[in-house]
Amino acid sequence: MTTSTPTPADALIAALHEPGRENLLDLVRNPLRLTLLCMTWDGSSLPDTQAELYDRYLKQVYQWNRNLQELRDHARRCGTTITNLKRDLNRQLGELAKVALDLPRERFRLSQALVEEFLGEELDETSLGYLALRLGWLNRVGRDKRGDSILAFYHATFQEYFAALAVADWDYFLPRNHVDCPVAGKRYRVFEPQWKQVILLWLGREDVGDEEKEGFIRALVEFEEGVRAFYECQAYFLAAAAINEFKACSLAGEIVRQVVKWSFGYFDIEEQEWEIFFTPVEKGARKAIPETIRPLAITELIDILDHCPDEDILEEAAEILGNIDPGNPQAIATLVNIIATTEDDNTRRWSFRSLGKIGQGNPQAIAVLVNLFATTEDNDTREEAAESLREIGQGNSQAIAALVNLIATTEDDDIPGEAIETLGKIGQGNPQAIAALVNLIETTEDEPTQRQAAESLGKIDPGNSQAIAALVNLIATTEDDDTCEEAAESLGEIGQGNPQAIDALVNLIATTEDDDTREEAAESLGKIGQGNSQAINALANLIATTKDDDIPGEAIETLGKIGQGNPQAIAALVKVIATTEDESTWMWSFRSLEKIGQGNAEAVAALVNLIATTEDEWTRRRSFRSLGKIDPGNPQAIAVLVNLIATTEDERTRRWAAESLGEIDPGNPQAIAALINLIATTEDDDTCEEAAESLGEIGQGNPQAIAALVNLIATTEDDDIPGEAIETLGEIGQGNPQAIAALVNLIATTEDERTRWKAAESLGKIDPGNPQAIAALVNLLATTEDERTRRWAAKSLGEIGQGNPQAIAALVNLLATTEDEDTREEAAESLGKIDPGNPQAIAALVNLIATTEDEDIREEAIESLGEIGQRNPQAIVALVNLLATTEDEDIREEAVETLEKILTNPKQDAGVVTALKDNLSDEVYENDFKRFEVSYKFIWNCAENLPYPDFYQAWHHPTTTPHPEVEDTTPVASTPFTQHCNLALLPQSINQAIQSSSRPPNSQIICIDGSRFSDPSNPAMQIYTALKKAGCPASPDGKTRTIGELQAYCEDDLSEQKIALIFYEAPTDPPPQGFDRAVLNQLARFSHPPIAVVVGDRLPECRLPQFLESDPDLIPNILQWLHNLER
Repeated sequence: MTTSTPTPADALIAALHEPGRENLLDLVRNPLRLTLLCMTWDGSSLPDTQAELYDRYLKQVYQWNRNLQELRDHARRCGTTITNLKRDLNRQLGELAKVALDLPRERFRLSQALVEEFLGEELDETSLGYLALRLGWLNRVGRDKRGDSILAFYHATFQEYFAALAVADWDYFLPRNHVDCPVAGKRYRVFEPQWKQVILLWLGREDVGDEEKEGFIRALVEFEEGVRAFYECQAYFLAAAAINEFKACSLAGEIVRQVVKWSFGYFDIEEQEWEIFFTPVEKGARKAIPETIRPLAITELIDILDHCPDEDILEEAAEILGNIDPGNPQAIATLVNIIATTEDDNTRRWSFRSLGKIGQGNPQAIAVLVNLFATTEDNDTREEAAESLREIGQGNSQAIAALVNLIATTEDDDIPGEAIETLGKIGQGNPQAIAALVNLIETTEDEPTQRQAAESLGKIDPGNSQAIAALVNLIATTEDDDTCEEAAESLGEIGQGNPQAIDALVNLIATTEDDDTREEAAESLGKIGQGNSQAINALANLIATTKDDDIPGEAIETLGKIGQGNPQAIAALVKVIATTEDESTWMWSFRSLEKIGQGNAEAVAALVNLIATTEDEWTRRRSFRSLGKIDPGNPQAIAVLVNLIATTEDERTRRWAAESLGEIDPGNPQAIAALINLIATTEDDDTCEEAAESLGEIGQGNPQAIAALVNLIATTEDDDIPGEAIETLGEIGQGNPQAIAALVNLIATTEDERTRWKAAESLGKIDPGNPQAIAALVNLLATTEDERTRRWAAKSLGEIGQGNPQAIAALVNLLATTEDEDTREEAAESLGKIDPGNPQAIAALVNLIATTEDEDIREEAIESLGEIGQRNPQAIVALVNLLATTEDEDIREEAVETLEKILTNPKQDAGVVTALKDNLSDEVYENDFKRFEVSYKFIWNCAENLPYPDFYQAWHHPTTTPHPEVEDTTPVASTPFTQHCNLALLPQSINQAIQSSSRPPNSQIICIDGSRFSDPSNPAMQIYTALKKAGCPASPDGKTRTIGELQAYCEDDLSEQKIALIFYEAPTDPPPQGFDRAVLNQLARFSHPPIAVVVGDRLPECRLPQFLESDPDLIPNILQWLHNLER
């Protein structure tokens, strides 16, 4: 016997599976890295780091004959050496890569201008750019709008590698002189995800000293952020990955130990209980475990398994251990022990599943499962053990042999069933399994066991004749109906096309008296007898000859599955339809005929004949429907239906005929004419509705149908008809001038609100953006007093008014004036659709969220805000405030989900940090832990997206704090988002300040948001509405429509009201329009109430008291103004 010599591929695979190569093995699962390894492996040593892998490839690329010639030619043109040329090219590619990684828009797609800045012009044959393209380090991947090239590195990982080569000092990633706050002017790239791979490649460089690597990793481990450890954890997780590229690090053991501790907790000696960490920390740490040094992680995980008393944590630790070290005996032993000892069903179930994931092919796991399978007295445990064994024992000879032995030797009646089923899952093609099952079929006297063995045998050896014969014999000999039914089901799984199986099932259908058995036999025959003439003929004959009323139903249904286009099958079904008196048999025959008679001339002829000759109305109706399905547009059928509509006196028949016309021939003139006439003449509402619906299906774009509907709308005196006709016109009149004109006229002339609304809706469908439709809906909003009609009109505007100023203005006005919360929400949602980001819509939803007492409306408003409030500061602040204050878990969850949708840039993340940070106080932790936890998770997410200096600034409010050694030249100021927060929450902030004040003012403060003014030059009505909502009495003269009328109302009707008005503009995207100075000066003339305005910049010649948005003491200064008024 000769042994084959191992190939280089075999040797490489063996080398990759040596202990300590786990990280490299993971790396080369990537096709590119695997290619690099195969191209550079010399048959002996493997690279220890990623950087070494790329370095080997880099050297080989330069040594390829073609590339070497390119280098020689280029060096000759430039008057330099190849060594200097490679050095310069690598350096400049590195500088280019570094700069690009810091540019969000260019990161991996480089502009021509950027490339030329570092490498020179491509057309210059002496430039490094020309050489980089020739060598393939750069490739052209597209062109921009100007026609300039867009370039990319050969692969993104090479860009990261060249960037790593160009970093001289780790200070580039993390400032060396960092203490506990950001160093001004320095970037913290260790917290920017695009730099992670660069950092790992830098750590793997052979030309960087060990002391430098050690210092960098120590700086990561000891990093202090000056906040709450959000970035300290991130730095630590990066250090865990870093030591895998520098395994000689003295801190490696400590780092891995801490990461595993954060992942699974620790035993608190004082409290005498196992403590765990917050979910974000836990998740981040568990994600870091596979990236760190595997042997160290395995040791620490085993320690958790040995000492942790918590079963859930044990199971999770075992699963992670199994993932990073498949088949780890300690992990498997832990799971096996949990399974054996736990009293918790869920824990046992999850442990089985974990074992199924990590124990693939593991002899110990398989042996344990087989033993547990054989010895347990608990059915659930046996079933879970079997399921896990099916997962990990696929094709495993040990598992198969153990199951075969168990089947042969056990005396426990409960065991063989599970064992046989499991064998059917894992023993595919295995001779030992096949032989064992065949033997079991031949020797067992237990019918269920025989059936189950045959089924499993069919699965592992499809079509096995012994299995089929055994099942057929079982059907013939058993007297037990359940056994017979199960055997029939099994034949349906394994007997495809087998004559013996088909005969047995046909005979069973004909002879059994058990309904369930007959149904199962028919279903199995439908699976294995597809297109089989023997099965079809047998069933057709059975249907034709049987006198048993119960048999045809099952046989007919099966024939509908297997008899496609078969003349005998079709004839048998037609005969049953014509002769049966059983309603179910009749219905099944039609359904089966529709399935097998598609396009079949004999089926069509038979149905046409049946329509012409039958005296039964129901049979005729059903024949029409079937004919419409198997031969759409059949002229004989259409003629009969048209005649039926004209002559029958039965309204149900007429409706059914109208429905059938709508199904069988779109566009047929005769059918359309009949339906139009039916709409015009019937006195039955249901018939009219059915005919209109059918016309909508078959009359799409048909001028005759459209003209008839238009005429019907214009001439009918029946109030019920126009609604259906209008709706149908909206379905079929797309772009038709006649239809458009008719609907426009109807909108202008009808006095019926519902008709006008329906006409406008239909007009919007057939002519989106039609100004008359929009005008009609706008007018309806202005004139109707019915809130339901108003909501429907607002909804319709949301469908058809995209970008229309009139529609936008109408919805804005509705938001400002309606007092119905449902209407306000509908208006806001529609406004968001036709004018995304509309500030009034956002403000309305924000106000609704803040004021409604209906939790369902609040939840819907939050959801709507998520659709239209993208990047809007006011929306963000409202949700953050809600997150901080609500006690309703569903609302809090909805707010989190919506915030995640609308937060799209780091500036907004910074604002959220500022707004939520106070929720991380010790007081909130003690008294409202759920709010603390939700806020912590959200701020953690923000920290993952924000540069560290921005996060620090958002937390501490002033701009970046200089390092003690750096001169402080940065002014202290509030951030733009802090100003947004102050403005968006101005009413709440003032109220909170008043409530907490030891000397609150006597006046009620009413804040009026000017960003919601639809007409800044005359906001009188919206100011009046705001005053009413704040509790002021209504004007006896009605709504105020001018500033003059507003002044009279304030000075006469509100003179006794102790109020003061603050005008401000909530932040919106785009920014608010600003106040009209003339209006502000008109307001300044009011003798009552006192009025002030909050502005971004001081307004010259404005006579109202002014407060600046950017004032850090905005709220105290407003309160001081109120106190001054009382003097």
